[in-house]
Amino acid sequence: MTTKRLEGKVAIVNGGAGTLGKGIATAFHNEGARVFIADVNFEAAVAVAVELGARAQAIALDSTKPES
Repeated sequence: MTTKRLEGKVAIVNGGAGTLGKGIATAFHNEGARVFIADVNFEAAVAVAVELGARAQAIALDSTKPES
């Protein structure tokens, strides 16, 4: 039986819909974390969240804009 090191933890991955961000989000998810995929491209973030499944959620975020 393996223990997931990040079970019960939350990760927010800014740029999570891009190639590198998706890889990071996937790694956190595989270790048991609940993952929020934040990206300016909300549709792409949703696609990553759907691919990861349970414990993944998309967030629309443009980190260059404070109101975002």
